[in-house]
Amino acid sequence: MFHKFKTSVMLGLLVGLISGCASFSTFQTPVPLKENEAMFGLGVSGFVSPDGSAFGITDIYGRMGLSDRMDIGLKAFGIPLGFLGGIMLDGKYALVPGNTTVAFDFGISYFAIEDARLTGFYPSLLVGNDRFFGGLKLIYLYASQGINLFDAEPIGQAELIPGGVLGLAVGRKNKMMLEVNFYRFPEGDLVMFPGIGFQLRFK
Repeated sequence: MFHKFKTSVMLGLLVGLISGCASFSTFQTPVPLKENEAMFGLGVSGFVSPDGSAFGITDIYGRMGLSDRMDIGLKAFGIPLGFLGGIMLDGKYALVPGNTTVAFDFGISYFAIEDARLTGFYPSLLVGNDRFFGGLKLIYLYASQGINLFDAEPIGQAELIPGGVLGLAVGRKNKMMLEVNFYRFPEGDLVMFPGIGFQLRFK
């Protein structure tokens, strides 16, 4: 079963190189999956934009352990799923494993919205364990033209969006994920993304 999942993930990674998305959720702890362990999850994030409009974003995601210190992930998201969405690829490496794990995660995406083409890069540093975690995140977006995201100030051709996350994972093997992501958009708009997710793990 794991080998079929692994093959599906690898095919998805190839597809993701040409049809991607941006992601404002996290839905993972700093602790990588163990080698040959896989995870499948569903998540929903909601937020209120600066003008008071409310949105919901759905996520379908999976991860696969490459070693006890590294895993990779594939995530599809949309408003709802498949609309204004695509695929994000990321890899996570535990810089400091142990009771308090420090992990570096890096993701990449490409997606289109209206007439704009965006490429996104997502470095983040996650700290914590398999239950409580937090982290610092950056999103660098390069757009073929300026666009508006979530009714915040327009995103220019190249923008760096700083942010962070606080989260709680409930459960031992299969988990419920509770998190709040927050980002400082251009011109000072602060947008918060509370989310809830559910994960199933396989060996």
